[in-house]
Amino acid sequence: MKIFVLMLLCFLSFSCGNTNENTADDSEGEQDGTKSDEAVCAENHAECGELRIVEDNIRYVFCGECGKGFECDEDENKCIVPTRESECKNKPENAVWNDDGAEGTFIQTWNGEEWFPKSKDAVYSETPAECGFICQEEYYWNDFYCIDWPTRKRNCPDMPENAVWNDDGADGTFIQTWNGEEWLPESHETTVGKTPGECVFMCSENYAWENGGCVTAPTRTEPCKGLPGHASWNTADSVFQTSDGFDWTPSDKGVYNETPSSDECRFVCNDTYFWSGSDCINPCKDNKPCSKIENSDGVCTAVDFDLFICGCKAKFRWNSKQQKCESNENAGKAVCTGQTQCYVDNAERPCDEAQGDYFGQDAQYAEQGFCIPLNFSVDDPESEEAVITDGNTGLEWQQTIKDYNNFTWEEAKDYCEELNYGGHDDWRLPTIEEFRTIIDYGGNGGGVNTSLFPIPNVCDFWTATPDAVYGNGKHWDVDSRGGYGNNANYFEYSARCVRKSWNAPVSKFHLLSENGGKIVRDSTTGLIWQGTVEDLDLTWDEARIYCENLVYAGYNDWRLPNIKELETLLSFDKSEGTPSDFPDIPGWLFWSSSTYTLSHKYGWALNIQYLGAVVFWEKEEKFLAICVR
Repeated sequence: MKIFVLMLLCFLSFSCGNTNENTADDSEGEQDGTKSDEAVCAENHAECGELRIVEDNIRYVFCGECGKGFECDEDENKCIVPTRESECKNKPENAVWNDDGAEGTFIQTWNGEEWFPKSKDAVYSETPAECGFICQEEYYWNDFYCIDWPTRKRNCPDMPENAVWNDDGADGTFIQTWNGEEWLPESHETTVGKTPGECVFMCSENYAWENGGCVTAPTRTEPCKGLPGHASWNTADSVFQTSDGFDWTPSDKGVYNETPSSDECRFVCNDTYFWSGSDCINPCKDNKPCSKIENSDGVCTAVDFDLFICGCKAKFRWNSKQQKCESNENAGKAVCTGQTQCYVDNAERPCDEAQGDYFGQDAQYAEQGFCIPLNFSVDDPESEEAVITDGNTGLEWQQTIKDYNNFTWEEAKDYCEELNYGGHDDWRLPTIEEFRTIIDYGGNGGGVNTSLFPIPNVCDFWTATPDAVYGNGKHWDVDSRGGYGNNANYFEYSARCVRKSWNAPVSKFHLLSENGGKIVRDSTTGLIWQGTVEDLDLTWDEARIYCENLVYAGYNDWRLPNIKELETLLSFDKSEGTPSDFPDIPGWLFWSSSTYTLSHKYGWALNIQYLGAVVFWEKEEKFLAICVR
């Protein structure tokens, strides 16, 4: 109980101080050397409290509040002299503190009435000190301020006649700096030199430094030097040189440059040689690279100093990445268009008469096996309900369209679904991909073989494929000439029905880099496309010639695609942007190698703007070309 009372009183009255123990009272303590209560408090800078308890002959002394000028340190339980940091004043401009990291502060002490010292001015001190500072670099202390070293301009000694200053615009002056005692440098020599500097000059144009003066510049004609093997000078084989007193210019050393010049020593590599950065090289020397390649015809064509193309035997094509002649039979193929003739000056000719600049037409590559021929057969051809079977797809088609056949899209759909023809009642309206398979661009109808697929009174046909932008309100239609587009459902077109199922191939494009160029490989068709479309406006003939002569990404067997190959770039389910998944293809028209057979001055093109369509245009129109192999 007594201990509890003691603790409670301490809590109420104790502020800071000390405790002293003794067995005697105050008066006895002073006589026997034991400190009195007052002495204990005084040593702790505290005023004695009034509380004093004696218990079991033990004396407890509790000091009260700290004395004047002191404050309580609760952690140490004693009275201490209070201090604080304060900011130094009046540091001048262009100065930094030099006070051992105090960053411009000093210590004040409380004396019971005020903080001391009241303030402290910054002082210049080259050794660390309280409130000490020094001047920043390139400044010095003049007993009042930090000021930068004063400078002044002085004229260089005279330069010779026919000379100009080469001193970065100093115009013949140099800088002196005052170091507190003198101006330095005291003087400056005028010198000649190519590198700009103080008091440096060069001779004026058409003058050269010689024998201590600027004299009329000497000239000479020098033969060009350093022509590497298999190279020729590009116009000039010698140069007219002028000396500036330091060098002869222009240089007589030859450099590789394909731009002709009569004033500089430039060279180019000879035909079939290419610049490697140090030499002119032909990787096809003596056709050795191709002589050991299987199925190569041994002919090597250099494309660059480290790249060549081997000619391949019939039914093989060059694989530049693997450097081999691979079987063309292993490459995927699109179905042929049906064209068998070529066209020279808009007149139909056998393809063996279309050579040189006329080569590269649809039928010529079909003859070489670059596409799968059309393959139709007719079941019971004498019947009024004959059925046509496509050997490439397995689809069966209605051959004869009887009676009235002029429908809105809904009516066309119902017509096919209700049709009982050729002993079958499971007919349906074909998709655009299915209808494309029966288009014959060599047919006597321009885009249809009318002897196989007779045309009714209306020559446009509905398909089941909706417009991806407008939905079911518009559908794709195909006209008998081979073109196709999309129209609103209320238009009236014919219907040719189909049965059985077929999974239309969907092109899958992969952008690749080969031999410094981009190619796009279609893993569905096996076709390899030019990955970068050049912004060239070309006629139909120019487009063919462009692809035939193209050497790109390590290949020289590019060609202009036929219209069925070209239409594999289309995607009918895209509702925004260019209607194709082909990487970065421009939204414009592209020529095919196919001719419109009803009028030979027209060629087939793919319109890949907005929704996409197949159209025919006059061959003199200028469109883009994208090449294939």
